[in-house]
Amino acid sequence: MKKIILLSLLIIIAGTAHADNPEILLNQFMNKITGSYSSYEQAAADSYYIDLHLNVKEIWKTEDSSRWLLLQTSFSSDTLYPYKNQLFHLYPYALNLIRIDIYSISEKKAFFKTVDSSLAFDTTFLEYVSISANCELYLNHIKSTFAAYSKSDKCPNNLRGASYANTDIELDGDELYIWERGYNSKDEQVWGPLNGGYIFKKLFKRKK
Repeated sequence: MKKIILLSLLIIIAGTAHADNPEILLNQFMNKITGSYSSYEQAAADSYYIDLHLNVKEIWKTEDSSRWLLLQTSFSSDTLYPYKNQLFHLYPYALNLIRIDIYSISEKKAFFKTVDSSLAFDTTFLEYVSISANCELYLNHIKSTFAAYSKSDKCPNNLRGASYANTDIELDGDELYIWERGYNSKDEQVWGPLNGGYIFKKLFKRKK
């Protein structure tokens, strides 16, 4: 009986250690989030939201445990020409925690010459991007959900009269939730959805 109890405890401990390992969690997150998404269902149910298309892909091959993601947002009617490109650097940070650094892209044409999933990581791209100071997110894993929420007013943003911006991200199964919004110096929201973020459903290619 004691052997059975001891074995059960070891299995539980091993399972917990596996789940809390930030490198393993990062790999799981990357495998789940890459792909294409659409907000069609949300836009069809609520005219406040726009039918948008997301393309999330990993770029570059790094020698360390960090990963790079490129998120491209376009109107679903014109997916060939994204109107927004976002660059994220993700790496294991602490127990059950992944840090996400956000980069802005200054020279898009030059930058995209360096973007390819088959390319080895090199510092050339740094000429065309800059890290968004104080805008980092910390991605946590709770049950089946990966989630990161802004908790401060420290991420500077000057879009449409804003002083700072907040971002919330949740990934649960094949559903990606993103809520980006900006606030002015009086903490009044000046851009972004008021009542909640966009809900994107993952698109799957039909088997031939």
